[in-house]
Amino acid sequence: MTHYGGSKCVRTLMLIYTIGFWITGFALLFIGLWMLLDPRRTYILDLVDFSEDDPLLRFAAYISLITGTATILVAFLSCCGAIKAEKCMIFSFVIFLFLIFMAEISIGVLALMYREKFTGDRMEVYIANLTHNRYYRDKWVTPLLDTIQYYIFDMNYRNHLKSIIHHDYGVSMNKGKNQQITKLIDNMQFYMKCCGAQGPQDWQHSKWRASAPIDLLDMDSGNNQKVHHVKNRNHYTFNYSLALPNVPFSCCTQMSGSTVHNLIAKSLVRCQQSGSSNKSWRHHLQQCCGGTGPIDYYNSFWYITNTERGTRSYVPFSCCRQTQNARAWALEPINPMCSIYFYNTRTFNSTVNTQGCHERLQEWFNEQSYIFAGVGIGFAFFQIIGIFLSFILVKQIDDYEYLH
Repeated sequence: MTHYGGSKCVRTLMLIYTIGFWITGFALLFIGLWMLLDPRRTYILDLVDFSEDDPLLRFAAYISLITGTATILVAFLSCCGAIKAEKCMIFSFVIFLFLIFMAEISIGVLALMYREKFTGDRMEVYIANLTHNRYYRDKWVTPLLDTIQYYIFDMNYRNHLKSIIHHDYGVSMNKGKNQQITKLIDNMQFYMKCCGAQGPQDWQHSKWRASAPIDLLDMDSGNNQKVHHVKNRNHYTFNYSLALPNVPFSCCTQMSGSTVHNLIAKSLVRCQQSGSSNKSWRHHLQQCCGGTGPIDYYNSFWYITNTERGTRSYVPFSCCRQTQNARAWALEPINPMCSIYFYNTRTFNSTVNTQGCHERLQEWFNEQSYIFAGVGIGFAFFQIIGIFLSFILVKQIDDYEYLH
């Protein structure tokens, strides 16, 4: 060991650095898996995949997985190089360190670029458009918005979400894309406890509300309120004692045990009613609905389609306030009638999430972008320490060989 006595300090530092290097590898691996597997984040990545040609956030997650795995493996070179003082191993380690450094810088840059894409009013307009035009029409938009409105958008993004709610949610369900949109919107509204882009009113003119099968509430039955299900409203005689759904069940406050796949609203009747009294029965405040709000669904494709089919729903169920047992894949509105209450009525506001989703989703994007940017750039500078220590160790080995 006296052969390399002059390098013991540096080799010890290299071994300590290797431990930290391993930790960064596992951290990158965890963050990548967390982003790709966590249901509260995967639905956002689904949104990116369907709405963008360059899903930067998903790219950052994949790069984190690859870089984390490579870091764990390359750390063995650092360990062996420090113990054996082999220049070949150390040089190989430096090369890999540089590649990992570039990969981690790219993670941070992708995250910052992704955040920049949704600055200003882009988020708000985008979500509003999804709400109004593509909710229930495109397979991926509806479950996306339902997820966001359950769990948790700048003006462009809000309008995009509103467009999806209006045109894509809950309509043309024979198309795979529309099925996925409906599922995603319900997931959004269920998990984010929101309704529509800006609020439950987003569902008022949606095609879903205009085309969904009728779920009518007998308003004259008092405590014995009943729901009348009619597939074709053209064959049904309306009377003024009946109310039509205003929001999807995912907008309703859910009962304990409900999931996004099995919505059980605390009060479907109150969730669907109009007025300010429904604030406790629909997602509100920390929950959201539509891009700018529930009104994004009014005259949307979903609303119009439901109306043509005999159902007057104003917002999807994912906009309704959910029970504690609700899940994004099993919505459980507190009020099962939440979707038929008219916008801004007391019952509607108490059962449907009236806050738009664009702000909460914008916050989510900022959070994820900062995580990836901080981890990527921070870990990249950590690799500079390894490169510096490696060159010092190589120089000491060269000096010893020169002297002998």
